[in-house]
Amino acid sequence: MSHRAAASTPEAASCIVTDRRRENRFLLVAEVTISGDNNFYTGLSGDISEGGMFLATHHCLPVGTPVVLSFSVPTSSVPILVQGTVQWTREPRALAEQSNVFGGAISAVKPGMGVQFTSLERLARYAILAFIQKRQPEFYE
Repeated sequence: MSHRAAASTPEAASCIVTDRRRENRFLLVAEVTISGDNNFYTGLSGDISEGGMFLATHHCLPVGTPVVLSFSVPTSSVPILVQGTVQWTREPRALAEQSNVFGGAISAVKPGMGVQFTSLERLARYAILAFIQKRQPEFYE
């Protein structure tokens, strides 16, 4: 596990953010349909790994909410359907407070939520793995 300072201000310098990511992230820009909390939403993926993905959306669901995601990757001729759980959210108002943002320039950070895959069928897993094996990982400094 690595640790990063959340911001460069003296107040935030003592705030350490723990990065609990287990897999590298890979850029994927795709429309994602999210069903959860008895509603349907759409968002754009920002990155993907074997274990989950970031969804750029203004409709964040509460942490712990089970969701079903549908999206496409170039290595699959059919949409991928995945069950997951919301692990974290970044509400639009958090962008106004730079101390709440890490992982890049404030102008590049989007509101949304991180979803951990909880059930990934074999063909969907192979399509995601084939996609990420062709990509360079995204690095966060």
